[in-house]
Amino acid sequence: MNSTTDSKLSLAKDAPKTRTKAIRHCRKIAFLGDNGKNNDYGPSKLISPFLKDRSVAHDVVKLHEADIARKKAVIGYGFNYSEESLNIALQKHPKYADRIKTALKIVKSGGTLDNELDLEPLLEIADFIVQKFGFVKPLVTIPFSDAWRHPMGGNGTIFAWEFKSTT
Repeated sequence: MNSTTDSKLSLAKDAPKTRTKAIRHCRKIAFLGDNGKNNDYGPSKLISPFLKDRSVAHDVVKLHEADIARKKAVIGYGFNYSEESLNIALQKHPKYADRIKTALKIVKSGGTLDNELDLEPLLEIADFIVQKFGFVKPLVTIPFSDAWRHPMGGNGTIFAWEFKSTT
């Protein structure tokens, strides 16, 4: 969440009690940038327990404090990368081979033992953290595939935490 969004949530917290039916905050978690280079900030935006990092934990606390809707949720998505998915990207987007090859080097050297960058283990950690606040229901995930509009696309995960009812 950026400072503009943070300010809007702070203002909304003090707004009149005319609440909308539902509000969602959406977040993209990126292991790799559009240029194929490593994005060190993406994982911390998912798993940092510190509010100063403007992570998912921060989003949950701020939305909990904001009395702006009867139903609230934090929703996000991210792409998972493997050698296989990046080889498909090379076939689908040969014009961007330089950035895809950069991404391949990162996945081979910085991924897990099976050379993958996958959201699943980070989502488990994030769920553990946000559940400690007691504001949200358990994590829901939905895999998606074949999102190849962009060379850094492919397969990934949509994730969400719905807030527990407070009424």
